[in-house]
Amino acid sequence: MGKMSDEQLKNVLQKRNHYQEKAVEAAVREAINRGLIHSEEDLMAPEFRTKPLKTKLFPKIENEEVRKKIRKSMARGLLIAGILPLILGVVKLNTGYRSEGLFVLSFGLVWMGIASSLIRQMLPNAIKILFVLTAVAVAYTGRLLFLQPVIEFMDVFIITVLFLLILYGLTFLWRLY
Repeated sequence: MGKMSDEQLKNVLQKRNHYQEKAVEAAVREAINRGLIHSEEDLMAPEFRTKPLKTKLFPKIENEEVRKKIRKSMARGLLIAGILPLILGVVKLNTGYRSEGLFVLSFGLVWMGIASSLIRQMLPNAIKILFVLTAVAVAYTGRLLFLQPVIEFMDVFIITVLFLLILYGLTFLWRLY
């Protein structure tokens, strides 16, 4: 708490219901030492009223270090999603569909390369490219489903959920930027 700025310390006091008791006690002691408050009773002032955390689809991340960790985590998830086209590409190559297999394999490698670049640093153009690649993947997957003689509900459901998760991750990354 001693390393925090006055504004950061006030923010902790305003959100004290969301911290562990020992952290709140340390924040109160530090605020008293700095003269931000005179006693714990000053926490009843409107300035220090506890602010409720708002639940949002895309929460605002205030701490830069946390933003960086979330970006890396989301990018790792997108990197893992690139394994699916790699597997499909290998399967297509093994079943005799050479050109389609190479296309899907290349797609997966490009996807994983761009996702890994997002792990290292925030690149808005990389996010835009992944949005375009997602649209290509949706079109290709829709074509594959359309060519199936029988379409099962679970096939459509799982594919839809996976694409929605990818779109959520990309949108979250875009909003972090």
